[in-house]
Formats: sequence, C-alpha cells, structure tokens
Amino acid sequence: SFTPPLHHLAPKWPPSTGASSPLPQPPLRDASSPLDEFDDERKANLFRFLLRDLQVEGVPLLEVDAEPQDQILQAVLWTTMAELSEPAMGQKACLVFEQFDAQSLQTFTDFFAKLKEQQDGVMAQLPELDRFQVGLVGKGVGPAILIEAANAAESIDAEMESHQDHEAMQDFMDQTAFKTEPDSAKLAVTYRSSPLGDACQIMMSFWNLICEMMAASDAESSSAVLTMPLLSSNQFEAITELLNGSLSLHSFDDDLELHNFHPEYHLGDNDEQLRSPLPAVWIKRKSR
Repeated sequence: SFTPPLHHLAPKWPPSTGASSPLPQPPLRDASSPLDEFDDERKANLFRFLLRDLQVEGVPLLEVDAEPQDQILQAVLWTTMAELSEPAMGQKACLVFEQFDAQSLQTFTDFFAKLKEQQDGVMAQLPELDRFQVGLVGKGVGPAILIEAANAAESIDAEMESHQDHEAMQDFMDQTAFKTEPDSAKLAVTYRSSPLGDACQIMMSFWNLICEMMAASDAESSSAVLTMPLLSSNQFEAITELLNGSLSLHSFDDDLELHNFHPEYHLGDNDEQLRSPLPAVWIKRKSR
C-alpha cells in the first residue's frame, strides 16, 4: 500500500519566542504590485518569513519528500485533510512542496475553491468539506499550501464504518463487470476499502490507491475496486462527481476510467443478486 511521504520540516531559521514581529505581507495580484515582479531572492525571503509566522502560530510545517508526481500531490493533500477532519476542533497544517511545480499547486487550490462554490451540488451532499479552506501560502510566493479546518458542525455525521466485505464485492464483480469483460478476470485486481464515509477519508483512500496502481505495472495492477460505507445514492453520486473532477485536474482521466456501483443500482434484469453489496468504484486502466 502507499504511504504519503510526509515529515516535519526542520526550520531553517532561529525559532522565535513570544509574539511574532510584523512581517512583510504578500502583494496583491493587481497591476500596481504583481507578485511576478518580485525577484527570486525577495520571494524566498518573504516565503521564509511566512513559514516562520506559521511556526510561531503553532501550525505544523510538513515537507513532502517525494518525486513531483501529481498523484502524490493529491494523495498527500487529501490524506492531510482526512487527518485534520477526525477531531471536531479546528486545526491547521502547512504542506511544503519544494520539488513540485507551482502550477500543480495552483490547479488544486483553484479546484477546491470552485468546489466550495457548488453549495447546491456536491457541497449539499458532502457538507463535511465546507469546514476546509485550502490556499497557497502568500498567494503563491513559495511552494506551500495551507489547509485550515474549522470546528466541525455537530449536525454533520459522515463517519460511517466500512464493512470491508471484499469477498462479497469480488463475487459481485465476477458476476457482472468481469463477466462482460472476460479479459478483466485474468488481470490483477486490487481491492481496498475506505475506513469511513467522510469525503476526505474516501478521497484519501482513492488517491492512495491511485498511487499504488501507478507504481505497479499493468500486469501487477491493471484495475482496482474501492468500496465505501453505505452512503445514500445522492451522497455516492456527489462522491463520484468529486472523484471524477479530481481525476480530470491533471488529465488522469486520459489513462483511467471509473465505473460506479451502488446497492440501489442494479445491472441486467431485476435480479437482486446483481446489486452491489456496497457503494464502490472500479478504477480501470484504459486500453493503450
């Protein structure tokens, strides 16, 4: 299985005690003071100051020590959000991506900002995401993303446990998807489960599984099935919309396709045995 490559960042500046001193503010992206006009040294100094300010505030600084691959970027971000979502109290974490392209970071933060605007769509079904703010540190002055989780609303209860019934799911796949595509039965299929029904937990499980698939050859892992707790069909549709949206960010949908299964869906005739035992997505490599 995939383990996100995170470790605490050792400060490269003297630790501060007491209140922090006034720090230079990141410039607004407008015609009068665009960030692009800053030279590299000025950007680096401002970035150091901003990280020091976060350290003084008590925000964990986590460095991502990995090859700059977009699937790792998403796995690390969703894993961190999943960890921040577990306690009800608000928390923050700063992820530093020294080796990653700035545009990849910007692409994710823009995606999440647009996601939160869909209050009548995905967010209506997945309100646990609404407590998060995800943004570039200093408007992109350095390769870091700040994740902020507000206090959880008491009315949100998405932490349904997964049954992890891989045997029942495998029987269902053998009778349905693998039956219509005989070659699939001969390929290596990985089965994984999301431990909880929280959107961040599901996204963490999904992207860690994508990393696992990408690190393997086609023969080792040509497809994978991710099962989830018993979400309603509306919640599941919101989750699959989120999964597909995140896949399209870096054109992963050119290489991978998702097939969705839910206990309320049925395949073929009205045969109860052709209903999936759990909500699940089948992640399949496209034919090259």
